[in-house]
Amino acid sequence: MVAPLALKRSGGHTMAALGAIKFLTIHCAATPEGRAVSADLNEPYEVRFDREKKPGVSNLLEILAAATGRAPADVAADYTQYGALKTATGEAVIELLRPIQARYHELVADRGELAALLHKGRDKARTVAAATLDRAYRRLGLLA
Repeated sequence: MVAPLALKRSGGHTMAALGAIKFLTIHCAATPEGRAVSADLNEPYEVRFDREKKPGVSNLLEILAAATGRAPADVAADYTQYGALKTATGEAVIELLRPIQARYHELVADRGELAALLHKGRDKARTVAAATLDRAYRRLGLLA
């Protein structure tokens, strides 16, 4: 299970903070050649899975484990240095995001299709919201 991250948008990047990680940035539009993940770890250099004593490293291990379908402790056995772990985590995240990136680029390239999808989503949201709002009004006695 991936540890929860506190996410916040900042300057076009999504920032995450968890325990000993000062920041973790995932550049969703990054290419494999670019830097997809950066993390600042405030811990002694040792790669092992230990949420209490090594939350930053453990978080990276959990992200990599989730991306590769392995257990965090098993992933840890493959690494002795943070640099290699950070690089592998970035590459795994890029591979997970690749289909999302491809679809994003398709939509951005076809503004007509994007507008149609946004209108369809808006209409669906309005329908769901109207039913929910009607139910709330009735329960509050505002509507008969």
